[in-house]
Amino acid sequence: MELGRQKGPELVYLPNDYGFLIFWLDNKEPELYIYDKPANRIKMTSDFSVFLSDIQHFPNGVKVDRIRGCAITEGGMPEEYKEQLNKVIEAKKFRLTNSDDGNFGVCSCETTYVRRYKTADNSVQRSMTGGNQ
Repeated sequence: MELGRQKGPELVYLPNDYGFLIFWLDNKEPELYIYDKPANRIKMTSDFSVFLSDIQHFPNGVKVDRIRGCAITEGGMPEEYKEQLNKVIEAKKFRLTNSDDGNFGVCSCETTYVRRYKTADNSVQRSMTGGNQ
């Protein structure tokens, strides 16, 4: 999955067919990404109701990659939206991947433009995506 960020593209591989990333900082417009491999679709929206509607179309009980960064990428997300998201996850019986499943983390540092990806074999990949390289 390639995330189109302001400072350049950010490549992320998702091992499962479905996933999402919430990039919602305090006092900023959110970037809400939906990854749907079977539909060959990656979507970004800033509208939370559109985001929720899209992930509700994932099949019941599927494994879903919830991409999280090293920093708090969901810190600006209102509590009521977190509750709504959790209700959808529970109602759809999504199985969220975690590090025990061989999932990975996406670690972003906006000051150095370094992205780190922890892969299933616990190796760490680094890439530069803009800025002073």
